[in-house]
Amino acid sequence: MGFSFSEGWLAVAFDGVIVTVVAVAIFYISRWLTLLVAFLVERSLKARATDATLTGFITATIRIALTFVALLIALDSLGVDTTALLTIFAAAGLALGLALKDTLSNFAAGVMLIIARPFSVGDFIEAAGVAGVVEKIGYFSS
Repeated sequence: MGFSFSEGWLAVAFDGVIVTVVAVAIFYISRWLTLLVAFLVERSLKARATDATLTGFITATIRIALTFVALLIALDSLGVDTTALLTIFAAAGLALGLALKDTLSNFAAGVMLIIARPFSVGDFIEAAGVAGVVEKIGYFSS
């Protein structure tokens, strides 16, 4: 009896190693594909002479989102319940969004300035009685 137990234990341990190796391989292959997609998008945007700030923002967003998806796929292949994990992230995102609503509002305004580009670096503008030359357009300030 004891011998068959060790055979069963060895099979379970070996199966666990295979599952772990497959999950790690899935993550790294997905991560490589993420970097490839981000590189191709960045190259495409630069070829179209898109603003450097907008190009950086789009590629960083793609990298973060696809890395998160790759992590979820790898965890799912390990048997982790990803719906519970997504629920936790959603609740944390909501709490963080409510806590940082003013900062996120400024961030959204910065993104809109970068995307819409009503003015660019070097333009002379006047807003709310203040005039000046735009030196930099960032996510949180201009």
